[in-house]
Amino acid sequence: MTEISTHEPYTAPLAHRHFAAYVAIVLHGEYTETSVDGTLQVARGDVVIHPAFHYHANVFAAAPVAVLNLPLPISIGVGTQYTRLSLCELRLSEEDIVQRPRESMNAILDELAQIESDPAPLCDDAIGYAWQRLREPQAPKIRRVAAEAGVSTEHLARAFRDRYGLSPGDYRTEHRFRHAMQQLFAGDKAVAVACNSGYSDQSHMTRDFKQRTGATPTQISRQLHTLSLSQN
Repeated sequence: MTEISTHEPYTAPLAHRHFAAYVAIVLHGEYTETSVDGTLQVARGDVVIHPAFHYHANVFAAAPVAVLNLPLPISIGVGTQYTRLSLCELRLSEEDIVQRPRESMNAILDELAQIESDPAPLCDDAIGYAWQRLREPQAPKIRRVAAEAGVSTEHLARAFRDRYGLSPGDYRTEHRFRHAMQQLFAGDKAVAVACNSGYSDQSHMTRDFKQRTGATPTQISRQLHTLSLSQN
């Protein structure tokens, strides 16, 4: 997927999900990216790490945007965190990225290896607490999380949507899906994955996967392993 994508000013494509993990390096312009991981204001020189099957929406600003997209190894991309770095902190230039993508990717992977696998909440308050709790593999019901955070379910829903752009329930189910993806890639059986990820049963997980990706968990697992073998 190594390519430079260009985007016209003041456009806002529909929210979408990428199959493979990738790195987006902004060469020109700026835009806003919204996902279950929060909202990023992205500008030239930013390096955005997208896990496999990441779901997000973009709104492009006044100037044309150019982004270099580099594929991440699937063995890293399934479990990596959505992260923003910068060319400056990576000690890379745009020339390095365009002319020496392999060496640049090695620098990016070295930096990713230093990042904690479980990020800290974006804000240390009741909504930040909910943000952390709802991303757990066996996340509690929204009502319980609101009670633990000391707010009403109505306040949690409103404040969570204002801050992160989606409901607590949508955030919870997206992370349930991500956790299941990681287990499937690790080779766990679908029945165990469904149970450990918080689905009511395997059929529930299959319906959720088909709704999000158009494929069953078994099909997704095969595709991931095929892609992994092709990269070795």
